[in-house]
Amino acid sequence: MRKSIVILLKLIVVATFALAALTVAADNHKVRGTIVTVDLATSSLTVKTANMQNATCIVDAQTNITISGKTAALVDLKVGQNAALEVQAGKALTIVVNEG
Repeated sequence: MRKSIVILLKLIVVATFALAALTVAADNHKVRGTIVTVDLATSSLTVKTANMQNATCIVDAQTNITISGKTAALVDLKVGQNAALEVQAGKALTIVVNEG
């Protein structure tokens, strides 16, 4: 009986954290950093932020990408460029790179 209660409590804790993570992931947030990987095979992009954290997101056909004000594609992004992203649930909504 006691073992069952412990297992049930563990499941409740895990479910609570999972629900909290889903709630945070649904919110839009902005990410600024330097591009460290552009993966065309997985359609993903990773940037290193100012606090040295890597942030990876998915890029799809609905992602609005601009470089110096001109429409671009994932293939046009290069490692080392500084980028500002708007991300929702792990997907990039916008990626803006200003060169020059």
